Amino acid sequence: MLTFVMPAMAGCSAVGTTEKEGLLTFNFGSDSSFSSNDLMIVSLLPDFIIEDLDSGALDRVVRDPFLDDEYIYKYVAGIFLHEGKLYYSVTTDDHDEIIEVDLNSWNERRIYYHSQPGEVKLLNDDLEEHQWSLGKRDLPFMIYGDSLFLYSDHDVKMVNLTTGKETRLIRHVLYPSALAFRNGKFYYTNTVNEVRVFSLDDRSDFPLSGVRAEFTLFIRGDFLYFFDIDREGALYSVDLTTKVLKKVAAGGIGMYTVDDDWLYYVDFSSDGSVYRMDLATGEKSLLLGEPHASNLQVIDGTPYLYVRIANWTPENVTIDTYRINRTDWHVERLDAYDEFSPSA
Repeated sequence: MLTFVMPAMAGCSAVGTTEKEGLLTFNFGSDSSFSSNDLMIVSLLPDFIIEDLDSGALDRVVRDPFLDDEYIYKYVAGIFLHEGKLYYSVTTDDHDEIIEVDLNSWNERRIYYHSQPGEVKLLNDDLEEHQWSLGKRDLPFMIYGDSLFLYSDHDVKMVNLTTGKETRLIRHVLYPSALAFRNGKFYYTNTVNEVRVFSLDDRSDFPLSGVRAEFTLFIRGDFLYFFDIDREGALYSVDLTTKVLKKVAAGGIGMYTVDDDWLYYVDFSSDGSVYRMDLATGEKSLLLGEPHASNLQVIDGTPYLYVRIANWTPENVTIDTYRINRTDWHVERLDAYDEFSPSA
């Protein structure tokens, strides 16, 4: 197992999830494909592009003229915004790597490389090498403090970005969407559907109030949301401070996200359209009459909810992007995403 690491600056701030004074919330199931900060929205699908929140202009992320856009589409497997820089992971049959992009100069450098077999080494600054092969899998990751944390093959690994030391922290994570992080603690579902907590401070690993879950874990503020496998798959929340459980919605929910007041979700009990539900009253109403939502994303600092709708054909997958204003519920399809050509 061969892993290379580029030395990087320590510290933790500015990711497109929740981040203030070094605090971080990161949901591995959703934040690794679509991320945002005060200036931009970064989308991995339908193309690897950046939207400027002030102007609405779109631009490509990878500007290396030697990298074909088809390769980028196939092999880029995760994104992360951190301290004014964008990081993206690439995964192929023979190696994984993570690239840092300076969003001012657009210069790139590799900070992590992993192949079979080998050891941990530091990578030279001026080494520019790209290898591509067929195949892709998820490689979600985040940076916290002076370390890189990534999900790989049902494990969570930590790589010190200064020394290159790699440590396996957690084994038997069910899948990427069953993993979330908040302020120094990982919350994950293991392979027997038990929700557990792993603390970076003391490396303790313990069950969370007897909670058993399936599918997605999602953290917003002080609450962890999950589908309770022992209560007919209903959506529940648990207060991470008081450990109080609360039923949020009955079963039949697919993709979902929340803000401080609303649950936004795909309703599989009806036609698969996107609905909103008042978290205080439980009242629900239709938000977008389009099935097959592949992502729902609240853009903090703005009034917007982004919805990505996936359309499958035997030859291709297309994704339509909608922007919904959470103050008046106006729905706008962003045709610019469909018309954008990363090669232009």
